[in-house]
Amino acid sequence: MYELSQVSLIKNRRTLLDKVSVKFEVGKINSIIGANGAGKSTLIKCLLNEHVLSHGRILFNQQPINELSLVQLSMQRAYIAQSKPTVFSMPTIEYLNLARFQYRESDKFTENLVINVAQELGIGRLLLENISQLSGGELQLVELVRAYLQLYQGRSMQGKCLVFDEPASALDIKQTQIFYRHLHDFSAHGGTVIIIDHDINSIAELSDFILLLKEGRTLAQGPTHQVFTQHNLDMCFDTQGELLRSQDANSSRYHLHT
Repeated sequence: MYELSQVSLIKNRRTLLDKVSVKFEVGKINSIIGANGAGKSTLIKCLLNEHVLSHGRILFNQQPINELSLVQLSMQRAYIAQSKPTVFSMPTIEYLNLARFQYRESDKFTENLVINVAQELGIGRLLLENISQLSGGELQLVELVRAYLQLYQGRSMQGKCLVFDEPASALDIKQTQIFYRHLHDFSAHGGTVIIIDHDINSIAELSDFILLLKEGRTLAQGPTHQVFTQHNLDMCFDTQGELLRSQDANSSRYHLHT
């Protein structure tokens, strides 16, 4: 899927990323964790090809990302940013129809697909609502459906990638649970997820693979159980904490000392 080799980015004489090399796991949920200013969002923007790298290269499905057309990328990779107020007014169903713009299909096929996917992902009741009137949490769930529709070419999501920048920031507890469940379903069908979020305990429980960033450099990377350790988290956030194991020992939570 995504493979970064010695990626560096320098802006205004400031090094934002410094020789980051990582291969995100295909068909898995990959998270990027770090303190504010560690380079997480910058790295996401590099994955979206929004920055010209100072050094290194990024491959997407084994091809240099800067050599892929926007149409090619739009059918293989979708991005969901943090929830923001909408600046346009239209029914939600019309907004979701736009996600199929790059495909050659009949209007009827598009309409049926949008309705079916919206129902499957639990937002069917919002289809006739004006998108500008949705809550932040509802809008994020609509964005998940939009991203799924953008990539949909059949049940298999092999070779497809969802990229997220703090997607759960506007979600309540129930909405977050629904959102994360759909991410598991997406990866179970072969899709790859790359996500950053400030709730490191929730994101660690969700993730299969973690990249820890500190000051634009790789601090650690690998399977969650190997990377999500007290030592690594203390180093990453310049804190002193404790890793508390759950009773079933299948998950851990990082707790700061007070």
